[in-house]
Amino acid sequence: TTLFRSAVYVSGVQFIYHQAMRVDKLYPMSGPKTGGTTLSIHGSGFLETSHEYCRFGADHLVVTAHFITPNMLECSTPATIMGYVSVEVTINNQQHSMDEVQYEYQELAQVVKVTPSRGPMEGGSFVNVSGLEFSERSASLSYIFCRFNLTSVMAAYVSTMELGCIAPESPAGYVAVEVTNNMQDFTQNRVQFAYTTPVIVASVTPVVGPASGGTVVDLVSDNFMDSTLLLCRFGDSNPVAALWVRSTLIQCISPPHPLVVAGLVSLEVTDNNQQYTASGFVFGYQPAVQVHRLSPSQGP
Repeated sequence: TTLFRSAVYVSGVQFIYHQAMRVDKLYPMSGPKTGGTTLSIHGSGFLETSHEYCRFGADHLVVTAHFITPNMLECSTPATIMGYVSVEVTINNQQHSMDEVQYEYQELAQVVKVTPSRGPMEGGSFVNVSGLEFSERSASLSYIFCRFNLTSVMAAYVSTMELGCIAPESPAGYVAVEVTNNMQDFTQNRVQFAYTTPVIVASVTPVVGPASGGTVVDLVSDNFMDSTLLLCRFGDSNPVAALWVRSTLIQCISPPHPLVVAGLVSLEVTDNNQQYTASGFVFGYQPAVQVHRLSPSQGP
């Protein structure tokens, strides 16, 4: 209170006591060492002030926090070296929480190759993703996903260098396949996967051959893709490599019939060693032709 001549001036500043802040959990619990991950901090005792901050690790890397609710703050992770750090919060830039909830900084994941590199537009291809720095801990937290263009699917962890993903459906064309170790930060390698229109076999020539195999069979369509995984399957026999001649023609050599007997078998094609056509063509195996005699036995 200030007295000035005959006037009395009264001023006051409000000081707020608040309950102790507590950090219970983080989401996600890991991210790349380059930083930039949006981190949700769940706990209690959070207030909306102009002094909310997150502090990372022993180096006291401090970034601004954003008040979401009394039980949640958000902040963007700063860049640092790989390893575990504790994350604490403050709402007055002085007293911090002391719960030592851990956040893991990881190496950047990389996608190097996908096999097969193509599949049908209806999806369903099992795609082997080869790369680097796939995290086993992230897999245990169900954080690892593959993304085909804009569609994410859960990945099966094999090793730090290998994942497996089921391609979702997509329109025909090329898409980038990326991977995340934390359901948020994806690789940016842009390794391509081609979605193809269904192959429809229009004709097969010839439709018969000896049970011993060795017949060159022409298959005609309008969209054969040149691929190292282009194969023909005769019935239940192991697939045989197809020779790509042009987009409308491939050739396959019939394998021996498993029982070396006559019979009809289905004949289908794949360009990714997984999904086969369902064109309904059959190939007939016949007993080997034998010549017993000639009549007449001679001529002019």
